[in-house]
Amino acid sequence: MPTLPVLNNQYSRIPYQSSLAILVIIFIFFSNFITALLGLGFMNYLDEIFLLTFIFPFVFLRRVNHFGKFLMLVLFYLIGISYFKESSTLFKVVIQSFIHLKVFIFIFLLDRYTKLKTIEKIIKYLFFISLIGLLLNFALQTSFNNYFNLDSSVRSGLLRLNGFQLSSNNLGLTIVFFFSYFIYNFGKNVPKVIIGFLVSVLILIIIGSRTSIIGVITVFIFWLRSRTFRIKCILYLFIILMLPLFVFLISDSDLIGRSVNNIQMTAEADNSGYIRGIMIVNSFVLFNNYFPFGSGAATFGSVLSDGSQVYHQLGLSSTSFFVEMRGIYDTNWASILGEFGFIGALLFSFLIWKTYNFIRGEYTGSNKPAILSIIVILIISGITMPVFMNGYLAMLFAIFLIYFKKKEFYLS
Repeated sequence: MPTLPVLNNQYSRIPYQSSLAILVIIFIFFSNFITALLGLGFMNYLDEIFLLTFIFPFVFLRRVNHFGKFLMLVLFYLIGISYFKESSTLFKVVIQSFIHLKVFIFIFLLDRYTKLKTIEKIIKYLFFISLIGLLLNFALQTSFNNYFNLDSSVRSGLLRLNGFQLSSNNLGLTIVFFFSYFIYNFGKNVPKVIIGFLVSVLILIIIGSRTSIIGVITVFIFWLRSRTFRIKCILYLFIILMLPLFVFLISDSDLIGRSVNNIQMTAEADNSGYIRGIMIVNSFVLFNNYFPFGSGAATFGSVLSDGSQVYHQLGLSSTSFFVEMRGIYDTNWASILGEFGFIGALLFSFLIWKTYNFIRGEYTGSNKPAILSIIVILIISGITMPVFMNGYLAMLFAIFLIYFKKKEFYLS
């Protein structure tokens, strides 16, 4: 039995079992898979239960860092403004406000309660489980998707893989962060970096996750900017040589066509079947109608917004997406803009800036580009994914941000 690690914060008094932390976090990562495989519905609420432990340091401990205090202030604001606007029941408002801050609360909890060795073990377990799921999905093809009632859509003539994540987008971002882990651990070996980048891009093109392709390129660019002049010259030459092949792969797939089509449907959201476009356009309607505070928590584009009167006001309540609550919270920034308006958008933007400074800490060297690239991916992904609210994605961002916070790299 491993020894009980002491909390990182010198004022903390609650010991956490390393093996228990690993188990809980791995279960959060694969709760959807476990639920689908074993029918354990309660697993879907494990991340929310973990989320509520955020209040423990404030109740039982004397000292909380500035990041934690600011998070609590933001939480009180979201609850308070939503409650006074009578946007929904108090229970829904409180829970949804916690959910909106999920990624930031996970960052706070992991920083406070886990050590670097624990984080490294979680990353390794996540890698091997994800690799097995990816290979199994690739081998079984539609049989895998049909067993878990997943959409067997084909992109560029290839089945869109989901892995044990049961989501191609979640799997795609996982690959992005593994590439980030790889490039900062083995970055002195330029051939390995080139191979890792090519393999990552190729897998993401097969999966068809456009946001993740942008993400892996973002990681590569930020890493490249921090390298020596000699390495930059080699890699710039590599980019120039590989650019025609990359353009060919993209143009030969349907990635560009689908992207252009999605943009067109967003512009015509009132008459389209593109849910992200519908959410983005109507979030600006709410932004204007409820300026500057928004319509309140649990009213628009969030998990607990089922039956919201806001959907009736917007004429969306009878649309299949909103009847079935399908895909309506996939655009995180639209949810924030609609529910919390101008002030909410500013508040979350400031919170991201606070998170970056909290994670970066005193580091001014090799950790900075890794952290900054993940923050940029967080912002970009919020347009097409529920990165702040989804348990898997929130934990994914939190794990790798804390990893880069706790580990120093020495790369030339």
